Amino acid sequence: MKQRLAAYRERYAKHLRERKQRASLPNHPLEAYAGIYENNELGTMEWRLGEEGLEVRLGVAHSSAEIYDAGDNAFRIEVNGGGSVAHFLVDESGDVSGVRFLEREFTRRP
Repeated sequence: MKQRLAAYRERYAKHLRERKQRASLPNHPLEAYAGIYENNELGTMEWRLGEEGLEVRLGVAHSSAEIYDAGDNAFRIEVNGGGSVAHFLVDESGDVSGVRFLEREFTRRP
């Protein structure tokens, strides 16, 4: 049991180091991602800037967001029982226009 616990701790520490390395500054200020996004199937996803950074709410589920891939405007969130990645969509003018999550596109509410 001690060996299994030590191996788990080592894997977890490695995982945290890898996540920290991925976290660089995104292409836009965090405020640019905040807003309300809608999808006909999954409803409303609300992103807002909190004290610790971006936060998301989808129905009754909520989560803090951590940068997953800054260059791809991707954030890791936990609103469906485990970690998933949400990719923000940017239009031709460079504005954040939507978010792709669980293979569905959410359109930003004006």
